Amino acid sequence: YLSSAVSELAALEAAWHRAAEGGAHLVLVTGEPGVGNGSAARTAGGASVDVAGVAGALKRRSVTSALISPFVDERPAATMAKDALRQIGVTPTYAERGMHGQLGDFSWVILSPEAGAKGAANSNDASITMLWQSSVFNLATMADLGAAGQDRLLGQNGSWLIAAARSRPLVLKVSHHGSADQSSRFMSELAPDIALISVGKENSYGHPTSKTLKLLAGLGAKIFRTDESGAIAISLDGNQLRASFRGQG
Repeated sequence: YLSSAVSELAALEAAWHRAAEGGAHLVLVTGEPGVGNGSAARTAGGASVDVAGVAGALKRRSVTSALISPFVDERPAATMAKDALRQIGVTPTYAERGMHGQLGDFSWVILSPEAGAKGAANSNDASITMLWQSSVFNLATMADLGAAGQDRLLGQNGSWLIAAARSRPLVLKVSHHGSADQSSRFMSELAPDIALISVGKENSYGHPTSKTLKLLAGLGAKIFRTDESGAIAISLDGNQLRASFRGQG
């Protein structure tokens, strides 16, 4: 199962991968090693670097369905992602708030965007954000949603979102490669235990920003970055979540 975006296609596999010893793993996939600033994700970003991970996201995976943002975006990068899906015979579904389903041991629900991307100011504001819940830990994937959109999520979902997210240890896939466009209120309410930042090594945007890193550190989150560690896996070791790495960013 691949949840993609109109203009950013990379994958965050939020399913249990059962190892031979019975361990459970959450795998963050950012495409081919060393490619640009490609983010893991459910988002609607605009720059061509955000589709650089498309080949890696689809490589050696059986993809049968995809979710894309309904935001109208005809830029070449957006077309590239949709064409890649068509080439493997997948007709994408437009995501909207309230859609839900089950993937392995995880239930998932879409938090944004609204149907038809109603009210979205731009493609980032129409990002597909999701909450994944399991009996062991929860995962929030924020795509490229900025501070205004994050505050809007709190207004739309209120106490339900926070209670649901915090019902188990929370892993947060930080929005927009850790850019400065984050809501401190939203972050503080979520109070993630682990923060994952998908970002290209030595990228020209200055991501992740010191502002966001300080915010997350101040909340006590353990921060892991693909530019420093490459592919990141989160596994359960007893009652503790543990991170392991492969390759470099």
